[in-house]
Amino acid sequence: MADDFSKLNLAYLRRLQQTQQYHSLRAEIDNIRHKSFSVQILFAIAEFHLGHFESAQKIFKITSNQVSNFDIDTNVDWSALLVLMGKAADACEILDDVITLSPRHPLAHARRALCHFILKQNDFAERDINVALALDPDLVGAWILMAKIKMASQSPDQVIQAQDAINSARAIVKDLNGDCFGKYSHQLDHLQMDLWVSTDQLSEAEGWVQELKDPEETVFWYCAFADALAKRDRHS
Repeated sequence: MADDFSKLNLAYLRRLQQTQQYHSLRAEIDNIRHKSFSVQILFAIAEFHLGHFESAQKIFKITSNQVSNFDIDTNVDWSALLVLMGKAADACEILDDVITLSPRHPLAHARRALCHFILKQNDFAERDINVALALDPDLVGAWILMAKIKMASQSPDQVIQAQDAINSARAIVKDLNGDCFGKYSHQLDHLQMDLWVSTDQLSEAEGWVQELKDPEETVFWYCAFADALAKRDRHS
């Protein structure tokens, strides 16, 4: 069984993964001599996001033979890797068991919400994401997913709730450090652009881009604006 220091260390590694600090996560794990199943899984997640897909696949194959030995939190880690490997349905089954054993596990509910969303089971996704945020309202990724779920419905009430979710995520992100702040802000800006375009708030979108000070950033977001318009027109 892991000692208290190991548990604290593992909690830190999970925090890096949840806040998308994959370079830092990989570097920290490189310094760990004994790599538990959870550490190996977290390393594979970092490798995948850093573009080292063969390495992630190799670890996935090795650890897949040990699933019966995973504890609850390791299964939650495993579910994230399953999703990356295109196995959302399998991840959902794992999380069903986790939530049966630990019904107040916010990250398990958030991860299962993501699985349902990928599987286009939006009613189930919304139920799970509401539970996750009730248990832990500081889960930035859960607020982002909430916004995506609400946007998928396209009803006026749901669009308002999507905007509220984006605003809630921004309120948390503003207190994060530079790297986390930048990554999440970029995601939220993309989500905001998609929301404006999908609801025909084109003047809002264009006005926001025009107010940007950096010329390169302005060009980038004009291209993103054009892409969002094209995506909307393809689905109209």
